[in-house]
Amino acid sequence: MRHLGYTRVSTSSQDAQLQLDALVKDGVQKRDVFADPATRIRALEGNHRLHHKWEVFDARKKRSVIANTAVARELASWCWSLAAPLQQGEQAPGGRMNAA
Repeated sequence: MRHLGYTRVSTSSQDAQLQLDALVKDGVQKRDVFADPATRIRALEGNHRLHHKWEVFDARKKRSVIANTAVARELASWCWSLAAPLQQGEQAPGGRMNAA
């Protein structure tokens, strides 16, 4: 089975090399490790969106199980939005995201 990896850094001063080394050590080939700079921006936006959604639920005194479920659905949707281009890239040669 082919394993995919993803590295991400939060600031420009960080280096993804430690993450890359750990993924390779775990059996992911370097060609299958993705590091899309635009994803960092999407991750930050998604984090803010999820936090805002939680704050709205909290302010409306929603039960935590309802808030947790809504936030989890939003997170799953965001994860899918990241994975979909990777799946399309696997099906069409040359259509993959930038490999590390």
